[in-house]
Amino acid sequence: MKEIFALCLIVAMFFVMPAYAGMDQQVVMEIKGMTCELCTIAVKRALTVVQGVKTVKVSFDEKKAWVVVDKSVTDESLIKAVRKAGEYEGKVIERK
Repeated sequence: MKEIFALCLIVAMFFVMPAYAGMDQQVVMEIKGMTCELCTIAVKRALTVVQGVKTVKVSFDEKKAWVVVDKSVTDESLIKAVRKAGEYEGKVIERK
């Protein structure tokens, strides 16, 4: 009986765990160097092309970006993308 329970548990893990592994994460970034509303377009465009990024919202007033990513996206790849957009500095301040 214990063997059947253990086998059922293992089989269930194969079906449940991939669903959790692919869950999206929300990343909040602080963006320094933006001087106008057009800067938000450059930052958004740069973050959008990072593989694994789902959505991007950038606020000039708050000097922040909210990015929805899959788990494979690293903080460093987001920071590099912001840097490539121009004279901007990005810093991940929250990831959940």
